[in-house]
Amino acid sequence: MNRLMSEILYDDNKQEIGRVAFRQVIIRAHPILQRLDDEGLPPGSSALVLVTDWSFEEGDACGGFACELRVEFSDVTNARRKDSMKPEHAQTIARFIRSLGEHIDSIVISCAGGMSRSPAIAAAIMLAQGQADMAIWENPNYSPNPLCYRLMLEAFGLPTDQVKSKIKTSKRAFETAFGRCTE
Repeated sequence: MNRLMSEILYDDNKQEIGRVAFRQVIIRAHPILQRLDDEGLPPGSSALVLVTDWSFEEGDACGGFACELRVEFSDVTNARRKDSMKPEHAQTIARFIRSLGEHIDSIVISCAGGMSRSPAIAAAIMLAQGQADMAIWENPNYSPNPLCYRLMLEAFGLPTDQVKSKIKTSKRAFETAFGRCTE
């Protein structure tokens, strides 16, 4: 039986920033992962995509998630760097998202700061599910990583022609909220 529902996408401040069909998408920084019990997520109903800059040890489990995927790449936008996100990372994440069963109600996307890689991945997931992703790009608390976003769109088989305009939207949102940065 297909569920026909939309869940609310929240940022760390509990502001509604968009709707995603079939899944709730939560963007989190690593330190906030310990507070997921506060979200009221039933055990076994959520999946985690954990993006790190470092290798995990066996004892570093987050716990409470029905499914976990850990990928390691840095928060950089230069695709030539060996530590940048690669197409293989994006394809792995896309396969993981597509493989989630109906018992999964929430997807938690987590990176070190919860401001760049996580929002980029969340935005691509929203588009892959037929939802608008502009709420993420227009939120001044986020600066989605354009390399991650483009690679995720490609992994989901989506067009990438709007990436540059969305980067401009993100910069305008930040400048509007916080003023122009001058050196």
